[in-house]
Amino acid sequence: MSVKYIILNVTAIIALLIIGNIVHADIGQHIEVRISDLGANPDKYVNQKLSIVGLIDDICPAAGCWASIKDPEVKDVVRFKVPDGKLVFTAEMLGDEVTAHGLFRKHTLENTAARRWLVHLAQERGEVPGEAELNYEGTLNVYQLEGAEAELSCSEHHLVPTI
Repeated sequence: MSVKYIILNVTAIIALLIIGNIVHADIGQHIEVRISDLGANPDKYVNQKLSIVGLIDDICPAAGCWASIKDPEVKDVVRFKVPDGKLVFTAEMLGDEVTAHGLFRKHTLENTAARRWLVHLAQERGEVPGEAELNYEGTLNVYQLEGAEAELSCSEHHLVPTI
């Protein structure tokens, strides 16, 4: 094996390590955004990695797989969806401050899919779907922060990943 070959291999390994660090650094980068800014111009943030801070206003009653996070100053709300089984939000956490990290997504639903979503939301609230949900026609844009990372400021409650 020649010295030239060893130097080329070492150079290639160093280059891969540098590139790997750059890619790895990019994975964890999130832009801090106020919930009110998301509410005012959600399309500006679609497909961006974001961090938001707010109060837990509502949670998924079935599995704790999402939390509505509100800006306490202006009452804007963003839904934070976690993969089922990754983190669980509980009713005891209502009112706690949370920092959530994820990808801000826009889901465009048409007619039947929009009706199903609206019916689902009514049922989650424990309500019977009304005429507005059952007869919805048109396009519905649903925005939410999707991720599996969050921290509670409250020392009494903990977001524990499920196994």
